[in-house]
This record gives sequence, structure tokens and C-alpha cells, in this order.
Amino acid sequence: MAVAPSLYAKLPYHPVSSFQPVSRAVIGPLVLAVSNKLGVRKLSELVALAKSKPGVLNFGSAGVGSIIHLTGELFKLRAGADIVHIPYKGNAPVMNDLLAGQLDMAFVALGHMLPHISKGDIRALAITSAQRNMLAPDLPTIAEEGYAGFESREWFGLVAPKGMAQDITAKLNAAFRHASAQPSVTREIARLGYTSIQESPSQFAEAMALESQKWRDVIVRAKVEPL
Repeated sequence: MAVAPSLYAKLPYHPVSSFQPVSRAVIGPLVLAVSNKLGVRKLSELVALAKSKPGVLNFGSAGVGSIIHLTGELFKLRAGADIVHIPYKGNAPVMNDLLAGQLDMAFVALGHMLPHISKGDIRALAITSAQRNMLAPDLPTIAEEGYAGFESREWFGLVAPKGMAQDITAKLNAAFRHASAQPSVTREIARLGYTSIQESPSQFAEAMALESQKWRDVIVRAKVEPL
């Protein structure tokens, strides 16, 4: 919804103007994880290694334009490092190759990373949210590690066809907000590494507009080719 207008040369719809926002449901951070074979323990060590070997290290993503791809491009821009992007068809093969040491690094959803962090299968270096997460309180943010303002979070929400009656939009939004406020729902979402959020349709629309601008800038600066 946020990146498609900048990423695709032609779309049969407009991700913003063709839909009526109802509400986002959850939002969550990514974790910058590296293969144990890489031998780095801190973000500063990773950046130093990448700069000493331009074009040698790689990072995987679930495909061109995915949030883990664009987060990687944002990191490359901020770090000033030449790291090769390798697109996959989904998150599962990214995790498999990261575990096997075929990939050097990747940005992975916190919930997917937690079991591997506890086992030590993969080394987590930093988290992409503005604040630390209670599920991994010892994991520093990328901003803390010297990249002020760095933030990337994935989110999921509900939209409806454009032109839906306002009273129906309001009812759907109220139902969403009620559900996301239930302690059992909040706990389960938190266990998966996400935060349940409550916002109005206008707040969701504003958030999408901000995200669109942010990732448009990254796509242009990183010279990500339209699909």
C-alpha cells in the first residue's frame, strides 16, 4: 500500500486513492540479523566489514519492494556501505539460507527471529524500531548504534473499497478498535513481536501518506528499478 505507487510502472488501481482506510491493526519492528559464520558481534563491526569489502557482503529479502528489502536499502544508504541485495520468493527461504550461512544478513520480523535468538542459531545485532522491544530488551536500536532517526516497521491494516458509506466505515473501525483493545488479543499480538494499535480512518490515511513518501525517497535514492 505504501510502496506500490513508487515501485510499479503500471497498476490497475491506486493503493491510496482506490481504497477507504479503516484502521491499521498491528505494527512491529524488524531485526537486523547476521549469519554466525560472518563472525561479527556488533553493528559497528558489520559496517566496518562491509566497508572493507564493498560489494562482497549480501543481504536477503522476500522480494524486490518488500519491507525487508527496502529496510536493507535504507540501511545501506545510512551506513554508506555497498551490500548486495539478493531477492527471494518469500521469507522462509531467506531464513533457511541465513541459518545455513548462505546469506550474510537480513532484516527479519522480530517474531520470526525470537526462537533463533534464544537458540543462538543467528546473531541479532539491532532492532529497527525507535525504542527497544520488551521481548528483546538487550537488543539495541539501530538509532542507538549511531544512526539517529533510523526506523522501519511493518504493519498490517484493513481497507475497504473507495466510496463505502461513512457509517459502515465507522462501524468497522469501532469493531477493530474494540477487538484490538481486548487484553487477550493484545497479549497474543505482543507474543508475536507486534503491537496492536487503534487509530481512526483519517489517522490510517495519514500514516500511509507518510510511509509512501518515506519509501519513495528510499526507492529513488537506492535506484530500485520499477517492476
